[in-house]
Amino acid sequence: MGAVRGAGAARAAGAVAAALDAPGRALLDLEVDPRADAGPGVRAAVARGDVDAAAHVGVFTAGFTTGVDELPGRLGELDALAAAAGPGTAAVAWYGYDAPQAHEVVDPDRSVLGRAPAEEGAPRLASFLDGLDAARPGREAHVTAIGHSYGSVVTAAAVAPGGAEGVDDVVSLGSPGVGEVPGRPPGHAWVVEAAGDPVADTAWFGPDPNRMPGVTGLSAREVVLPDGRVLAESRGHGAYLTPGTTSAANVAAVVGGRPQDAVLDRGSTPGTGCAAWWAAEPAAGTPTARPRSGWDRGRAVPTSVLRGAG
Repeated sequence: MGAVRGAGAARAAGAVAAALDAPGRALLDLEVDPRADAGPGVRAAVARGDVDAAAHVGVFTAGFTTGVDELPGRLGELDALAAAAGPGTAAVAWYGYDAPQAHEVVDPDRSVLGRAPAEEGAPRLASFLDGLDAARPGREAHVTAIGHSYGSVVTAAAVAPGGAEGVDDVVSLGSPGVGEVPGRPPGHAWVVEAAGDPVADTAWFGPDPNRMPGVTGLSAREVVLPDGRVLAESRGHGAYLTPGTTSAANVAAVVGGRPQDAVLDRGSTPGTGCAAWWAAEPAAGTPTARPRSGWDRGRAVPTSVLRGAG
């Protein structure tokens, strides 16, 4: 067993090295523990851009079955996200906790069905998030914490009262629930739920964030922008940050401090919740985007975000 874990640690370390083999990448944290009880014992945080100088920093936390082996691909997505967010933006792939794995589902201390891995990872993430501002006193960045799937559970625990204080916005992607409260005030808590995502409607860890008061829904639908460009729909559980999608563009808008450029949508039933906003005619002169799928085909949608909408 030790030899297997050692080989896994070597592969994981190789993935970290591969993630760093591109311009503008920086290793912010690395822990190697071949004796770890969970996974290969390698945790890491890799940045795209200079987190000590950036005006905006997005920190991504992954979920179930993930590990540092996926860092090279994830950094590719974060390269595109940071570029779309705008100048002065850095993005971090934070793989600083032992994410629950498929073979651990029946282990009560490690199962994705329980909170134990999130409770173990949350203090680590909170410390990392607070450290971003601590390293640059007097010139704090606008920090957005992004959690995907079980990573949204970790993120919610990290920004709960008593946790990280230096986080301005929280974005949950394909979330199975984040608890009873969204973690940030209205206008600073966001959720994206794609069609065909079986995890996002489970409400396993509390109310569905897509239905929580104080959380603003961001679209994952296909959208035509005012300039004629088409942003693709995200479907399923794993495509939220795929470059060229509406969901990735919306996350970039929040990370870059431009929420007014986001397209709203909870994916609700027509006439209820955020769906009612889509049916409304925008004010004269308001930039609009046109979704091109489902019941809302052809509607003109204001791209300015309604802060505090429930």
